[in-house]
Amino acid sequence: MALWGVSWIMSKLFPAYNQLPELIQEYRAVLGNPVALMLYWLTLVVTAPVAEEIIFRGFLMRGLSESRLGMIGTIVLTAAAFAVIHVQYNLPNMFMVFSLGLLFGVMRWRSGSTLLTIMLHATWNLTAGLYLVLQA
Repeated sequence: MALWGVSWIMSKLFPAYNQLPELIQEYRAVLGNPVALMLYWLTLVVTAPVAEEIIFRGFLMRGLSESRLGMIGTIVLTAAAFAVIHVQYNLPNMFMVFSLGLLFGVMRWRSGSTLLTIMLHATWNLTAGLYLVLQA
């Protein structure tokens, strides 16, 4: 909830960095095609969260945590890598993704569960997608 608040405040403080109009335009492009719309939601809520969390909080986090980085360094590095792959966003939005990566990393560390981070990521994406629908 706090990250949504930070995101909203950032969009008000720095309106030039608000990518909502572009995201709305992308969403509207798939509205007329039921197959494209289904694939959009499937990718947003299932495919991306599962794949990204298995890679970053599963494979990389588990392997790097045994290195000299330790758990804190691993969480920061995997969050940074997670943010960098989201090239569709501008720098302020990539910072938000980095923050989410930190949160997901801590949750993975504390719970020991990649399934939890998959569910958190899917919930975040679903909420963001529904917000986009309300704006479109």
